[in-house]
Amino acid sequence: MTKFHEGEWAQISDTFVLCTTESLRSTVRTDEVERQRAALRDRGIALETWDSSELSLKLKGLPDLVDDFFSREWVRVFCGPDAANSLGNRLDAASMVEFRKRLFALYGNVLNTHDPGLPSTALGEMSVLDLEQRYVIPDIYDRRPTSISLSTANTTRNSCWR
Repeated sequence: MTKFHEGEWAQISDTFVLCTTESLRSTVRTDEVERQRAALRDRGIALETWDSSELSLKLKGLPDLVDDFFSREWVRVFCGPDAANSLGNRLDAASMVEFRKRLFALYGNVLNTHDPGLPSTALGEMSVLDLEQRYVIPDIYDRRPTSISLSTANTTRNSCWR
């Protein structure tokens, strides 16, 4: 919690959620949670704890989420057969992975068949690069805000006219 208290999130948060697969029911852990809850309350921040028991309670009522991340069989065992049956023909996690693989293959075949591609002499002779060789799939996503404040926009605009 020290890093949280010292960091920028403590200045803008009204709730801190401690999420863990461990149980927080032991006396030692419960006492520590209460100490941290009091420290956060002094700063106007609520503390919620989602331990293994609480997560299970929350997920019991969300069979579609269990289905997305695990499988239909997990829904059947964890949420019950009625919850699993209520999902109907919805694709579960394993089916969605297979579906995406098949779509990737389909689109790849269509584009490689109909797109003449870019000529390349990288191998010493004229050849056409397949779709997969022409694009790089990003593995880093930058989610910083892209908007600028009105005061920055006005300053920039005014300085252009001087």
